[in-house]
Amino acid sequence: MVKLRRIVIIVSTFIFFLIMGGLLTTAHQKDPARPRATLYDHTTYKKPIALTFDDGPDVRYTPQVLRILKKEHVPATFFVVGNEVDAHPDLARQIVADGNLIENHTYTHPNLRYDSPKDIQRELSLCAEAIKHATGMQPIYFRPPRGIFDNRTLAIAEKDNYDVLLWSIAVEHKASRTPADEARRILHYTTPGSILLAHDGRLNREKTVKALPMIIHGLKARGYTFVDATYFDYHPHAPFRPEFQRIHDP
Repeated sequence: MVKLRRIVIIVSTFIFFLIMGGLLTTAHQKDPARPRATLYDHTTYKKPIALTFDDGPDVRYTPQVLRILKKEHVPATFFVVGNEVDAHPDLARQIVADGNLIENHTYTHPNLRYDSPKDIQRELSLCAEAIKHATGMQPIYFRPPRGIFDNRTLAIAEKDNYDVLLWSIAVEHKASRTPADEARRILHYTTPGSILLAHDGRLNREKTVKALPMIIHGLKARGYTFVDATYFDYHPHAPFRPEFQRIHDP
């Protein structure tokens, strides 16, 4: 009788842990992209910066950008346009395969200030679906096109569990006429915790592609470490944590 009771207790305990394990797994599945970022769990850098790209994937520039990043061992965060992901799913998959993040930049790149809440929701949902279909990844960050948004957009993004991530300084600027100008400007204004914005789609991005190696080499020489956006999630109280919902572009 005692032996039978021990067996019942052991089996009951085993079933309990199976159930709990299932509940924990289900909880993680609600936010399946978060576990991607375990790289930074126990690592702190003195001068971290995040390099981000908007408006791709684009067959003209995204492959060039990916080759440079891979050669220089630099991770990046790509805010992609959903209809471009549908048109070029292979490039979306390559972004992920190379160890970069792929995130939400709406489906058609509209000015969200003029969209209805229903249309804003549709833009975010369709882009997320395109990313999930092409790569299997669930985006966790959202960047509104051109950095234009209002409280309606923030409320919808929050409801969909997005962090809204803007930028500190943009590579492309009207004052920068050459790739060297772009690089010099970035090197001058970058500080620890900066989020750099570049583009790999829509317009002519040849200048950006040429500037990218100069930017990477220059920042590395100054002691900066490139991280993806999730680094700041793992260091929420660090003095260099950027304000995700503000633009400081000089």
